[in-house]
Amino acid sequence: MPQTLSSREDLKTDLLQKWIHQILEWIANHRQTFFSISGTLLVVAAVVAFIISNFKNLRNQAWEKYSAGQTWALTSRKMGLTFLMK
Repeated sequence: MPQTLSSREDLKTDLLQKWIHQILEWIANHRQTFFSISGTLLVVAAVVAFIISNFKNLRNQAWEKYSAGQTWALTSRKMGLTFLMK
């Protein structure tokens, strides 16, 4: 059954402060687990950032090559070098 806020003591307690205290207590009691999880998340975040950065770089390179090919095709067509297009 949910507890109602009926007494003055219940109104004085801060739920956020209690929650933070419980988290800090858990971290103090499970220090190795906490640092293992934190380290793993940090490594995963670094790998994801590297993959995203690399993907964006490859996409930019592809667009630059596409643009260069389009420019080359247009300039060769203007110069009358249509035999290269076949």
